[in-house]
Formats: sequence, C-alpha cells, structure tokens
Amino acid sequence: MTDDPRVATGQGDLHVGDGALDGFAGRLDEIEVSLRDGGITTSTVARLSLDHASFGAGMASLSDLPTRYEAVRARLEGFVRMRQEAMEALGIVTLLSERGYEGVELEQRQRLQAIMAGWEERYAADRPDENPGQR
Repeated sequence: MTDDPRVATGQGDLHVGDGALDGFAGRLDEIEVSLRDGGITTSTVARLSLDHASFGAGMASLSDLPTRYEAVRARLEGFVRMRQEAMEALGIVTLLSERGYEGVELEQRQRLQAIMAGWEERYAADRPDENPGQR
C-alpha cells in the first residue's frame, strides 16, 4: 500500500465498460424516437378504455396514466437534450483547453455559456427548495 493520493486504493462500486455510454446513449435515443414517432399522445392514452374493475378496487392511479405518460416522455426528452448539450459542451471545452480562450470563436464561447446557464436553470428548478422564503 502506498500513501500516494494519485494511486487508486480500491475498485469503486460502479464499473462501466468501454462503449457502455455509447450503448446507453443509443438506447435513450431509440426510446425517445419511438415515443415521439409512435403516434401515442397524452390524448391517445386518455382515450384508452381501461376498466378499473379489471384491476381491483382502489386503482385511482389509472386515471393519472395520461399525465404520468406525458411526464415520463418530457423527462426522457430532457435527458436526451441534456446529453446532447453535454457532448457539445465537451467539444467546446476541449477546444478551449487546446487553443486557449482567445483561440476559440466567440460564437462557440457564447454557446458554452448558454448551455451552462441552461443547466443552472434546470438544476435550480429541479432542486428542492432548501430555504423557502429566502429566494
């Protein structure tokens, strides 16, 4: 064992093999495309004839199905969009590290700032309000 902090001391709980991210990203894209192009909309889900008695008593969540479907679809679209933005931001940051700040076009620097601002807005919107009344 060594005291060098740069040397890994153990294996983490999560191991992601080569190409796993590509596979995951491809699967997200496939699901998003099938939901978008599948012709199923919130109104289509609402029109489905679901007999509450077939599922037993107390299945009030069946009436929430259209709303939940839309929430899942919107959340998935958000994940796909964020992944695409992350790849774009990574490309710009790579250019910044290679060329320096002045070596990257103003348009690309502004795009990186816009991506980062969008992430901050989404994070703030999704984060539970830790200090209500102090905003």
